[in-house]
Amino acid sequence: MKDQSKKFAPSGPEFIEEVRRRQEFIDIRARPRLPAPAYHSGPTPPFLIKRQKALAENAHLPVLVEDANLDVFRRLSLTRQIPAGAKWVACLGIIYGPAPKSRSKAA
Repeated sequence: MKDQSKKFAPSGPEFIEEVRRRQEFIDIRARPRLPAPAYHSGPTPPFLIKRQKALAENAHLPVLVEDANLDVFRRLSLTRQIPAGAKWVACLGIIYGPAPKSRSKAA
């Protein structure tokens, strides 16, 4: 034990408690483990799947700027050249404008 004096031997109950604690640790380490997940590459890599999903989710929005990195987005935001409601999709590098307001046909 850490806080035990080195001059005196532990009492019987203290010794048994320490042995049980160490045995529990050994038992925990001996348990079977799940195998590490393996990556099985398919026809499309995961980053391209995410990119295609982001394109599909924002297809209804107008494109304001393409190839926009973080610096471009910050500069345009600070100079207020991006309208309210616009969003920047980092994985695409595209700044989309706000969703167009749907016109209700009143008769």
